[in-house]
Amino acid sequence: MQYINKTMLNLPTSVEEITEETKRAFKAFDLQKKLEQATLAVSCSDLSAIQAIQLPSECTDFKEGCKGRDMEGAVTLDWRVDPFASMSDLTLLVYDGSGSGGVPYYVHTLTLVHGGRKSGFVAEQMKLQQSGKRSHNNCAGDYKIEIYVPPLAAKHIPEFLDYVYGRELKITTSNAPPLRYLANRFDLRDLYKDISTKFIPADLEIGTAPMYCTLADQLK
Repeated sequence: MQYINKTMLNLPTSVEEITEETKRAFKAFDLQKKLEQATLAVSCSDLSAIQAIQLPSECTDFKEGCKGRDMEGAVTLDWRVDPFASMSDLTLLVYDGSGSGGVPYYVHTLTLVHGGRKSGFVAEQMKLQQSGKRSHNNCAGDYKIEIYVPPLAAKHIPEFLDYVYGRELKITTSNAPPLRYLANRFDLRDLYKDISTKFIPADLEIGTAPMYCTLADQLK
């Protein structure tokens, strides 16, 4: 009768070690299942399902188990970087009426439709496009939204998008009217309210009134 040396098989030597090994195995398996579900949920080029999956912050390595390294903040979406590198899934095409063609901005539905500063206009346009693709069984390509704004408002689109993506917005006499126009056009109620009911009433005086009148004319 042969006896097997326990140390040769590298078996756990205590109940505590068996329990910890079991916990790590189940956590790794659960994390893999979530990733598989996220992948199956994606249709066409929409990455929102994957991006919305909340991974346990302590689990970062399938082989070694959960070691406690925090993943929070590891990925930050940014419309200013290369659209392929940032995995942009939405092209915002802005026309200013100059006849020179629209200016493309490569953005993310996760931010503009589901973010804390989401756009009601973009959300509505996305619903229309998604329903259209489903009705025609069309899964070809990313989404595109076209919008027409006055030239003055178009110049402030980058600043506006920075705000939507979470950056701090410095409101001044010169940018308050175009930013308020864009907030109204894109349906960002909080920004529109802040500019209309807080900043402009406090900033409007004899010295700034002429500029407000001039900018208002340019936004008609």
